[in-house]
Amino acid sequence: MKTSSNIASLGRAPISRRGLILSAGAAGLATAASPYSAFAAGPEATLKVGFISPRTGALGGFGETDGYILDLARKALTSGLKVGDKTYGVEILDRDTQSDPSRAGQLAKTLINSDKIDMMLVVSTPETINPVADACEAAGVPCMSTVMPWEAWYFGRGAKPGQPSPFKWTYHFGFGGGEFFKAYVSQWNLIETNKKVGVLYPNDADGNAIRENLAPALAKAGFTIIDPGPYEDGTTDFSAQIAKFKAEKCEIFNTFPIPPDFAAFWRQAAQQGYTKMVKIAQIAKTGLFPSQVTALGALGYNLASAAYWHKAFPYKSSLTGVSGDELADGYEKASGKQWTQQLGASLALFDAGAASLTASGDPTSKASVAKAMSTLKTVTIDGPIDFNKGPVPNVSPGPIIGTQWVKAPAGSRFPLEYPTTENATDPNVPKSFGALVVLDRVDFSVRAREAVGVVGPNGAGKTTLLSVLVGAHAPTAGRVRFLGEDVTEVATAERCRRGLARTHQIPRPFSGMTVFENVFTAAAHGGGLEHEAAYGKAIESLALTGMTAIANRRAETLGLIDRKRLELARALATGPAVLLLDEIGGGLTDAEANELVEIILELKARGVAIVWIEHIVHILLRVADRLVCMDAGRVIADGPPQSVMADPRVIEAYLGGGVV
Repeated sequence: MKTSSNIASLGRAPISRRGLILSAGAAGLATAASPYSAFAAGPEATLKVGFISPRTGALGGFGETDGYILDLARKALTSGLKVGDKTYGVEILDRDTQSDPSRAGQLAKTLINSDKIDMMLVVSTPETINPVADACEAAGVPCMSTVMPWEAWYFGRGAKPGQPSPFKWTYHFGFGGGEFFKAYVSQWNLIETNKKVGVLYPNDADGNAIRENLAPALAKAGFTIIDPGPYEDGTTDFSAQIAKFKAEKCEIFNTFPIPPDFAAFWRQAAQQGYTKMVKIAQIAKTGLFPSQVTALGALGYNLASAAYWHKAFPYKSSLTGVSGDELADGYEKASGKQWTQQLGASLALFDAGAASLTASGDPTSKASVAKAMSTLKTVTIDGPIDFNKGPVPNVSPGPIIGTQWVKAPAGSRFPLEYPTTENATDPNVPKSFGALVVLDRVDFSVRAREAVGVVGPNGAGKTTLLSVLVGAHAPTAGRVRFLGEDVTEVATAERCRRGLARTHQIPRPFSGMTVFENVFTAAAHGGGLEHEAAYGKAIESLALTGMTAIANRRAETLGLIDRKRLELARALATGPAVLLLDEIGGGLTDAEANELVEIILELKARGVAIVWIEHIVHILLRVADRLVCMDAGRVIADGPPQSVMADPRVIEAYLGGGVV
C-alpha cells in the first residue's frame, strides 16, 4: 500500500497530502466545560475533603500559591460533583502544617476523627505527606498525595522491594529518582566538566532516598560522586563539606535541602570561594520557587533546578478547565507575584481527587474511593496519571524537567525567568519545555496510505510529537511540512481543514450534544464543509464507525468504547488524509480494541495514512506497516515492526529497561 509520495514529515522530509488535525478541528473543538462544572441542582449529601500542606515555616514556599488554587477548586465545585446520577456538595477543609511533621500528623487525625472527612489530599515533601498518609492508612481513609520522590513515600513508609504493598488506602503520583537522573544527565552533558559531583544530601526521607537511588545511577553514568555524608536539617555551618568539595575540585554541585539550609550553604560557599569552581549547581526541594531564588540576590542567577510542573506543559485541568498559561497568568494577575511550579502540582492533586470520587461510583464509601484510586487513569494539568502501571503498587510516576533560573531582561516584571532551551541550529524539529528537550532531532516522514506505529515509554515525547504536527505546540526549531508546503506557521484550524486530524488519549465529546451533533460540528467547523456536505459527511462517518444506531444519544451518556468511537468519528468527519491516533486503545478490553482495529484497517484500505501512538503493541502490529520507537525525545529505531521490536535499544527503553 506504500507509495513513494511523502504525505507527512518532520524536519527535512516533506509532509503530507492532506493530513493531520487537532485543536481547532473536530477533536480540538472539544475543550468545552469541565466535566465537574455542570451539575444538577440540589446535592444529595456533602462530601468533606481534607487538604493539608505547608503554608508557613521553612517549607512555606510550597504553600505560597495554596490560596489561589483553593479558590479555583472551590469555584469549580460550587454546584457540586456529579457521580453517576447523583450530585454531591463538596467542602474542602484546608490546614497548614507550619512545616512541622508532628503537626501534620495531628492535623490529619483531627480531620479524620473530628471532621469526619471522606478523602484526604496532601501535598509537598515527606515532612508533610508521610505523617498524613500514615494517619490515613491507620484510619482507613483514602488519601492521594503528590510532590515528593515516590521512593521516599513508598520505601520511606516501610514498603519493601519485591514484596506486596502494605498500603490499601494511600496513593501517590509524581516524580522519582529515575526522573531526576534523566533530567540531570541531559543537562550536565551539555557542559564540559570534570564530571565530579559534590552532593549534599540531608539525613531525612528525601535525602536518604536520593542517596540510595540517584547517586548510584549517576555514578553508573560516568560521574564521580563526592559525598561528605548526611547532615541534619537546620545545620548552620557547612565549612567541612565546602572544604571537601574544593579539595576534590567538584565542578558539579547537587543538593536536596530545605530552603534555609541551602541559603546558608550557598552564601558560605561564595564566601569560601567554592562557587567560583562550580560550573553547574543543581538544586532540588529548594530553589523551586522564584521567591526563594530572588532572596539570594546575585547568588541565585544561573542556578539549575528541576520542575515537576511548568506552565508550558500541554495539559488542562480536568477540574477547572484552565491551561498552564491561563493558570500562571491568572495567579500573577491576582497575587502580583511570579508564577510557581507548585500551582500546577497542587491543582493536579485536586484534578486527581475529583476524578477518584467520580470514578468511585459511591463517594460516600471510603472503600469505593480507595479502590477507584488504585486503578485511576486520568489526565491532570500536570499530565497523565495511571495507577495501573506504576513502578510499584500505589504509585503513578510523573515527569521532572530540567530548568534554570536566569536574570530577566531589563524592563521585565520580575527579576528572574524560567527559560526554555532553544537550539535554533538544529535542522530537525525539537520541542522544549523548560530546559528539557521533549523532542530532540525527530525526523521522519509518512507516505501515502502508510500506517506508522509509534511506541516508547511514558515521557518519550510521543504525544508532544502529535501536538507539534497539528500545530498545538510550535517547534523550538526545525520545520513541519505538509504536501510539500511549510506549515510550521499555519494555524491548527487551517491544518485541520487541509487534512490533518487527531484523536486524544482521553475522549473529549461535547457535553449537552448528541452523537450526531458532535460529528456534524466536526465536519462543519473542523472540515470547513457547508451544511449539506457536513450533514452527509457526518452520516458517512457515523456509519463507518458503527455509531448510526446511537446517533441521537447524548454524548455524555456513552461508555468508554463508544466515546472512543465518537472521538474517531469526529476526526473522520473532517476528511483527513493523515489520521493521528493517540492511544485510542487505552482502557479497552481486547475485544473492544479489536473492534477499533477493524475500523482503522478499513480507513487504511480507503487510503487514509495513519500515525498511531499505542502502548498495546499487539493491536498496533495488526495495522502498522512501519514502527518508530522513541525514547527521551529521540527516535531510536525506525523500520519494519518485527525488526524494531527485536532491537536491543527498544527492548531496553520500552520493554522493561530502567535507570533506577
